[in-house]
Amino acid sequence: MAIPPADDEFRMHWFSLPLRYLCRDNSPNAPATSVRFGDLHDGCDVIAGNGEVEVRPCSTDLQPDATVAAPPEVLVAVFTGQLSVRVAKAEGLVIDGSIKAFNRILPKGRRHD
Repeated sequence: MAIPPADDEFRMHWFSLPLRYLCRDNSPNAPATSVRFGDLHDGCDVIAGNGEVEVRPCSTDLQPDATVAAPPEVLVAVFTGQLSVRVAKAEGLVIDGSIKAFNRILPKGRRHD
């Protein structure tokens, strides 16, 4: 992904559509988990459980197991396997809460620490 001009803005909710196709439930027998990308005002919730993944607008009714923030190019690189989670953290990926919940939804072959 090219580096955007300094005055460009990214909206976290734009990432919700790709997440629908990229996320997987890598622990289908475990209790459901949720990961919030962004915040209530600009983001989405990813819920994984029973082998299914649902991506929806953030809800005040949900207390996510993890909250994720990162520059857009870092998110794209993690979810397409170009960066490991460990390297992405050095590039601005912030995961508040359960790293296990975050790793659970990563596409197969992309769970790196």
